[in-house]
Amino acid sequence: MLMENTGFSFMKTGMITAETRELFKNFITGDLYATITAGLPVTAIGLTDGSTAIGAITGFIESGNTFTMSSLYVAKGHRRKGGGTLLINSIRPLLTEAYVGATYFSCIEGGEDFETIPPFMEAIGAYEAKGLERQFKGPLSSLFESSVFRTDAEEGRLTRNMSELSSRERVAFEARSDELDFGFMGAFKQRFKPDTDLSFVSMKNESLNGYLQAGFIGDGDDELMVLLSEVKDPRITRKLLIDFVRECRRKLSPDVNVVVPVPDERYDELFARMAGFNNIQHNFVF
Repeated sequence: MLMENTGFSFMKTGMITAETRELFKNFITGDLYATITAGLPVTAIGLTDGSTAIGAITGFIESGNTFTMSSLYVAKGHRRKGGGTLLINSIRPLLTEAYVGATYFSCIEGGEDFETIPPFMEAIGAYEAKGLERQFKGPLSSLFESSVFRTDAEEGRLTRNMSELSSRERVAFEARSDELDFGFMGAFKQRFKPDTDLSFVSMKNESLNGYLQAGFIGDGDDELMVLLSEVKDPRITRKLLIDFVRECRRKLSPDVNVVVPVPDERYDELFARMAGFNNIQHNFVF
């Protein structure tokens, strides 16, 4: 536990336990709080001012020697008083004991308090890393207007709409889709329910070669999440996207925004050069 008397308040940190987690619920994302409640391995430290919970830091140790910081939050009335730094300093000894070499933290443009994050990261010695995960965001109109997504007759029936799969094929897909998932996809799959009419798959004899799942985020119809699996054949990747864009053109407004999480820079050439699409995810390492 660390303590700091800032002159404004008396803050301290401590591990979040089953007995104290309810106090910090407002400072942790819903899916992460559910993970903690389920007893799964999450490192979680809370920040208090006296008996009042005012912030938290949470994350996971992954791949043996890296720590992914899932959330870092200090209540607005208690910022710029050293609370964020106190949380960072409280977790560092734990990571040293676990032989963690690097800590990663990602934030999204347009998210709550985004403007405060880059300067804070710089102040604690973090730097923005390149070559890691990205989230490209832009309007469907940009995809509709792009020449990249025009059908090539030679690509034939490389893919099918997921609504066309037989019950046996659906079982095969559910059993094997995880094999083609990128590591980050599990968290995104919790945020939306795939629309089979907007989702496509490449299968032959129940062997899965790739897939694209799409669905609206939350209860609205103005932001569409698109998850594209690992695909070895670039023709299949292109055809999955062509089919998706064609179906969206038939059913959706061009004003709908699309969010496409990708694992690294391999999709930069496709999305970064497309008018209206920008990477909205920033990754920091320290």
